[in-house]
Amino acid sequence: MKIVRMLPFLDSEEIDELLELLLNNELKDESLSISSILPFLHREQIKKVLDKSLEGTIAIKPVYILPFLQDEELDELVDKINGEETDVLKMDELLPFLNKKQIQKLFQDSINNVKKEV
Repeated sequence: MKIVRMLPFLDSEEIDELLELLLNNELKDESLSISSILPFLHREQIKKVLDKSLEGTIAIKPVYILPFLQDEELDELVDKINGEETDVLKMDELLPFLNKKQIQKLFQDSINNVKKEV
């Protein structure tokens, strides 16, 4: 039986074990990927996947993880990459996932960066 079909029925320890195997590239089942288990991960696990993705140590693009982040993680991510473009994630890719407050902060930061000094 394919592991991907079991995902909704696995407990958190089994999902964690599966995630570690995927992060360490220790599975030969090519039908199973990190992106396929994202909906079943807990907050800490998603953060771990995002960090590895930003580092470039796993083959999933950070943009695919964004829908699973909560506002606090998005705040941290905006603060981390604001003002500096990374090779793996651009600020433009974050916009659809930000709330109004986050967008307003980003807008104010952008305005302050382009204002002429008087």
